[in-house]
Amino acid sequence: PSHYTRGELNAAEVKVRVVLVLALTLYVLIANSYGRTLGKLIVGIRVILDRSGAAPGLRIGLARYLVSILSSLVFGLGYISAAWDSEGKTWHDRAAGTSVVRVTRQPTRR
Repeated sequence: PSHYTRGELNAAEVKVRVVLVLALTLYVLIANSYGRTLGKLIVGIRVILDRSGAAPGLRIGLARYLVSILSSLVFGLGYISAAWDSEGKTWHDRAAGTSVVRVTRQPTRR
């Protein structure tokens, strides 16, 4: 039971909300400016726009992220659907017009 009245937030709740907003902001900015998160970098994949092959950018990336939440909430069907999709796309890739592609390493010049 909380001793706060309705509408009041304690310091811990404010900190949690601030951290969540910062984390979301950083995720959306980094993942969509470069088309990669740290996990995608390690695995060697990236997100690209279907029409141009470029990184999604902030607006499309945010939309993709929001639809990915829906993909998760509906028993993960948005992710699982990639298994039977002819192009292997998730709901959020379909909605945003993006694809996840493997990154090939370019040989280094000496």
